[in-house]
Amino acid sequence: MEDPVVRPLAEQDSQSLERLLPEIPLWVKNPDYDRVDWINKFLDYKWPYLDKAICKMVENIAKPIIDEQKPKYKIESVEFEALSLGSLPPTFQGEKHEVQTCNHIKRIKKNRNPRWEEEFQFTVEEPPVNDKLHVEVYSSSSRIGILHPKESLGYVDISLADVVNNKRINEKYHLIDSKNGRIQIELQWRTSS
Repeated sequence: MEDPVVRPLAEQDSQSLERLLPEIPLWVKNPDYDRVDWINKFLDYKWPYLDKAICKMVENIAKPIIDEQKPKYKIESVEFEALSLGSLPPTFQGEKHEVQTCNHIKRIKKNRNPRWEEEFQFTVEEPPVNDKLHVEVYSSSSRIGILHPKESLGYVDISLADVVNNKRINEKYHLIDSKNGRIQIELQWRTSS
């Protein structure tokens, strides 16, 4: 019998890793997934109560539908003796999220009221009604012999639910962490259909 060839995991391709480690959670394999241990802990702790509540909801939804169908099939009665989703809660491996960043654009030098007038387009699979657009304005300067890091002039977080619901917004926003900085942003929501 030959000794197996041992190679570091870093040298393996993705298919080989899948074969070697099929049970790796999605949040490890894919950076687009967040860990959701907290959801699993919550479900584990609350499962006896959630099981009863979900089963009661299923019964309340199903009963009128079944009652409506009884005469059609000449059934006298249908009763739920026991309904349960089991003693173990479902487990989640990861939550998919989508982050698209746009690291800037053009610089406007020596101007207290810069106008970028640039357009960016992002494609998303679902309407981003629970997401925010984070816009941060920086000032960067270099002095002779001294490198100055970028300095944040302020930021604004814009709820994308407003954009999706209204199809378009064009607002002036006060920059957070700024004395009097303001930025005007126009956003549009377009669907491919």
